[in-house]
Amino acid sequence: MPYIVLKRTTDSAPRRAAATAFAAYLRGDAGRQALTAAGFRTPTELQGRNDPDGL
Repeated sequence: MPYIVLKRTTDSAPRRAAATAFAAYLRGDAGRQALTAAGFRTPTELQGRNDPDGL
């Protein structure tokens, strides 16, 4: 899952901690399940596909 933290977010410790926690959630099992339930495809589902939209 691509995820970036904007510079302004890292200007404060609480924001940096929240961004780090959110990234960990996205990469964990619960986050993957939530993203899949919302209609996002997993990397496994995308392997070998030629999707012109890139998604």
